[in-house]
Amino acid sequence: MGKSMTEKNEKASGSSKLHKLLEKANVPSLPAVARKLIQLCQNDFANFGDFAKVIEADPGLSSRLLRMSNSAYYGLREKVTSVERAISALGLKHVKSVCLGFHLTSALSQNNPDGFDMGKFWQQSLLRGCLARQLADRYCPAKREEAFLIGLLQDCGTPFLVQALGKDYINVWQDTHVSQAAFYKLEEKLFDFTHITAAEAITEKWELPEELSIPIVMHHQRDISEPSEDDMQRLSQISYFVATLSFHNPEKVCEDDLQLLEYSQNVFGIDEKELQKVLNEARTEFNKTTDMFSNVLDDETDISELLSEARDMILDLETQKARELMNLEAELKQLQDVCDVLNEAVEQSQQQANTDELTGLYVRGVLKDYVDTACKKVQHGEESLTLLFIDIDNFKRFNDDFCHAVGDRAIQCVSGLLKAIIPSDSCISRFGGDEFVIANVGLQPKEAIDTTKKLLEEFRKMRVPIREEPKGLDITCSVGMVYCEPGSHPANLEQIQEIADHKMYEAKRGGKNAFCYDIMVAKSALEKQHVETDALS
Repeated sequence: MGKSMTEKNEKASGSSKLHKLLEKANVPSLPAVARKLIQLCQNDFANFGDFAKVIEADPGLSSRLLRMSNSAYYGLREKVTSVERAISALGLKHVKSVCLGFHLTSALSQNNPDGFDMGKFWQQSLLRGCLARQLADRYCPAKREEAFLIGLLQDCGTPFLVQALGKDYINVWQDTHVSQAAFYKLEEKLFDFTHITAAEAITEKWELPEELSIPIVMHHQRDISEPSEDDMQRLSQISYFVATLSFHNPEKVCEDDLQLLEYSQNVFGIDEKELQKVLNEARTEFNKTTDMFSNVLDDETDISELLSEARDMILDLETQKARELMNLEAELKQLQDVCDVLNEAVEQSQQQANTDELTGLYVRGVLKDYVDTACKKVQHGEESLTLLFIDIDNFKRFNDDFCHAVGDRAIQCVSGLLKAIIPSDSCISRFGGDEFVIANVGLQPKEAIDTTKKLLEEFRKMRVPIREEPKGLDITCSVGMVYCEPGSHPANLEQIQEIADHKMYEAKRGGKNAFCYDIMVAKSALEKQHVETDALS
């Protein structure tokens, strides 16, 4: 009993995580027209007129349906000019499936993440739907339109894992040259969720009927390898076949691929000759349907090569010894190595973009993000904020009396001292030239003042190494400090930096080698109280 409860809790926790993940990926609600179409599909008394009324209410849908009806592939003698005529000519069940498919794929394509080829994804999904319809035509004719939708939507979880998991998932999806079944096995090992678990959450959110949702979710499960009399089982078998068939030439396959031809012969009674016929009919079906789905397909869609590779793969798998069976552990290790290299390159690139080349300190953009975020915490009374504006005294002499290399050396000495003394959770930036800005949250007023005093003392001890001067060159700095109490109202970096800059110049006017400070007191935005002191030496 205890184990059962634990399993239930783990499943509930996993489901909660998945739904949060899909919320992050912006899974859309089911479109209103799609909801009405599903309701009508479940109503045994709905007629042509009921469907026509729903379709006509959507100009985009009705125009696509008319365009598809008048396609040369259907060969109708008279031009179709009304939705009811289109339904009559194409058949109510066919119209229901393509119209519902149009709205569901449109909803799934609202967000197109960078690096993910949405057109290629839907090209293969639509082809799977057409292939599923042709298989059902032979195996369970009464369910061929349901089979079409199942094939079309079985990978609906993929775009949302791309959005939610980002580059890591995209890299695996694009760079693994393995079969469909092999990819699913990798997916299970690499990620907390697979496209199947995502599809399960989507079909649940959309409240799709079980006749669609169960085969969609079961499309990588091979339950029985013999003909069935149960329609749900038949649809699941069709779903499995079209999901396992790869429309590319994979470098690595798994056991499911090797047994796919035998599976099709045992379940559907399809031999090699009949398979070629099914693929040809799927091509025709695809061409008939492209007008309806042109919004999610590439402008130029040619599936001849896909079908040719699918045929070659399924017929040649058992004889092509060169095609390698996937070693899951080795593949995972290789993928992990690739991901590590990519992540390291990204981190290095981000580090270079965020740091100053001469000093290794943060650039102004990073400082702005740090301070602007801290300002919000200060306003809510959660943290204090200290900002130091540091300027090297008489810096011009380093460049003019010696050379710019000595000036650079002075800047590097100051930056090295800052990194050695300032707490690591602070943001230390080179603001420009010989100016530095330090931001720190969480200090008490006395801590902020003591830290600034210690900095000045260490500056006074510091020497810039130079060949002409054995003891090195003296260096001092002037500092302006602003301390923002929790509950005060600092606006942003620009506002606080301007105050600190003013205090720094006040220290310079007082003789340099000193600091002045301001305290922003915890009062309303219109009643800020500034406490100033004389320059301290």
